[in-house]
Amino acid sequence: MKSDEIPPFVNLFAEAIDVGLIILDQAGKVVLWNKWLEQYSRIAASDAIGKTIHVAFDSVVEPRVAIGVRETLDFGLSRLFSHALHPTPFPLYTPGHPKEKRIKQSVKIRPLKVEGGNWCLIQISDVTELVRREQLLREQSRELTDKLNHISAAQTQLFRSEQRFKELARQAPVGIFEVDMDGMLQFANDRWMTMVGMSHEQFGLIKWTSRVAGEDLARIETAWSASVQLEASFSEELRYIDRKTGSVVWVRVEATPLKAERGTLTGYIGTVVDIHDVKVSAIRHEQRAIRDVLTGVYNREYLESSLKHVIKTARRSDTLPALLFLDLDRFKEINDELGHEAGDLVLKAVARRLKRTLRSDDVIARFGGDEFVILLPDLQSKESLAMVVSKIRVALTLPINVMVKHVTVEASIGAAVFPEDADSALGLLRLADERMYTDKRARRPVESQ
Repeated sequence: MKSDEIPPFVNLFAEAIDVGLIILDQAGKVVLWNKWLEQYSRIAASDAIGKTIHVAFDSVVEPRVAIGVRETLDFGLSRLFSHALHPTPFPLYTPGHPKEKRIKQSVKIRPLKVEGGNWCLIQISDVTELVRREQLLREQSRELTDKLNHISAAQTQLFRSEQRFKELARQAPVGIFEVDMDGMLQFANDRWMTMVGMSHEQFGLIKWTSRVAGEDLARIETAWSASVQLEASFSEELRYIDRKTGSVVWVRVEATPLKAERGTLTGYIGTVVDIHDVKVSAIRHEQRAIRDVLTGVYNREYLESSLKHVIKTARRSDTLPALLFLDLDRFKEINDELGHEAGDLVLKAVARRLKRTLRSDDVIARFGGDEFVILLPDLQSKESLAMVVSKIRVALTLPINVMVKHVTVEASIGAAVFPEDADSALGLLRLADERMYTDKRARRPVESQ
């Protein structure tokens, strides 16, 4: 296959995204080489397309990458090359700087299903700054551990050393804790107490993992057990729960083994660094790429991408996709009478009701303003479309609690079925939109009564 078979929106997305993207066809030849990659590799897309990655990069790609690519093309397997084990698999450099030192990279290799086999998507992220920060935190943790070990070794000045340790820990900007072999807390500083919403009066014989969020608990306990069995250091990102407020905070926990004079493991001492803002920002950034910020349903870009994919699938199968274009009636009146905050509450309620009414594999997207578009990937029959529309109308007409009032909304709905009504994504959208306005005009006399 040739590069011009890639949908235009994929090329636009590839040029806009802040990661390197390479797409290889079934023969292992480059069909997409985005602008990020041009900047970091200093190789023009025109010089790379049509070549294997070894030829494009002048045979300096790590052999493991070539194996990963072949496994993806042949067997549809995914691979992840972590910067911890494979820091620089590709010859990539910071733009505008001399070719002296490669950037640190995280590489994901995934299959792209195409007719007759697999293509290969290679995603490359620059994690140089992340590695630098991790190294800095580890160095700080080691320095702190060395100080604490030195204090413990000063047996002749035990009381003085203990006081020094407590004062140092109290002033430390990170959480500090010490546990025995069973993970039971022996000490925790004020910062750690604050993170988990615990007071010194409540401090007792509890496991340090008792404050880990339930979603992370099984993973963390497994990793902790493995570290203890190997007498190795522990390092994980997890969520702590503040038992007072119920709030959750993302942290990085690093713990180092404590050993007696004869080398026997006696416990661990650890640090807890608050990474909540950075983590939440990263999660939000990922969500904003495909989600509508207000309602939480998918955004217009994701809908258009999904629609094109569903149509492509339908062309070679017996699936019957359909599109519903939905516009809320009298929504402007709600905004004018009750304010935009009330309008936002109505939009959120509509999104929730659509989610409850439709199937999990149906795509619900906010198209703009008070317009929603629903992609039904595979109807059971054309007759079932009317049933879906009816269910949506019933769900939306139930009263919505908006602050101190109850309001009701209805919707004008237009539908289009592939390929009977239109054989392209744009055609389906246009026809569903036109039919929505036809439905709206037909409903106006009823609304005015």
